Amino acid sequence: MKYKKTINFLVLMIAFLSIIAASIGLFSNSGEGQFEFTSIYGEKILIYGKGLYQHETAKLGLMARGQDAVTLFICIPLLLLSLYITNKGSLKGKLLLSGVQGYFLYTYTQFTQIAYNPLFLVYILLMTLSLYAFILIMLSFDMNELKRKFDGNFPVKTSAIYGIISALCLSILWLSDIINALINQVPISVLDHYSANPVYSMDLGLVVPTFLVAAFLTLKKKPIGYLISTIMIIKAITMWTALTAMNVAISFEGETLDISDWMMTPIFTVISILILIKIFINIKTDGVQE
Repeated sequence: MKYKKTINFLVLMIAFLSIIAASIGLFSNSGEGQFEFTSIYGEKILIYGKGLYQHETAKLGLMARGQDAVTLFICIPLLLLSLYITNKGSLKGKLLLSGVQGYFLYTYTQFTQIAYNPLFLVYILLMTLSLYAFILIMLSFDMNELKRKFDGNFPVKTSAIYGIISALCLSILWLSDIINALINQVPISVLDHYSANPVYSMDLGLVVPTFLVAAFLTLKKKPIGYLISTIMIIKAITMWTALTAMNVAISFEGETLDISDWMMTPIFTVISILILIKIFINIKTDGVQE
């Protein structure tokens, strides 16, 4: 694998720093607890008041701790496992590594925009390390090798449809709130005491276009399309899992969730996993299954 030593160093540093950040976020519990705060829009906002996320909203504090649990107990082990398999020369391992690395890049870029706390510089470092690790992993792929190993076997239509539907769902979900706010000259519904919502900008500016580009290139049967589609599916699995953990964390504090919230995350997680399994099954090496 090209850039092997650099990628190994970056990934191990990401795992080490993520263990520290996620552990502190999950287990710190200092503070007096929840309290109300009046936002600049005159709304009463419930602040979390405990641990590392004590200055975030009550909902976001719980969601961040739920995501920390997924990062600590699922994504970090998966990151290290995929690195180990990659170093054994496995294409599946490298695909898994790139997708999981996408999770860390998205997560800690988001944290730098939402969660200002004593770990802010750690979040910035994790974002930077994740960005360059992701770039180098992408550059290490041989497109000719991908074409040979996927030739005629990649689930083109399934992956493309998945990408298009994912892009449409995210677009409808976020744009409906933004357009409604613009028309009625009110803040977006999830602004709380923040001045912006980075989830909207990251999903609409990065995730949605990437899903659509991946779908287009996959339909054209381009190896780079196969690669990006697979990465986005793996990233989606990790994020859907994190959202499920967030819902569980919120429910433990007594907040009621709609049935759609409970149904959507596990359904999309299972669908994503099934598509990924189909992709991995169809990877071939020298005419035989890898």
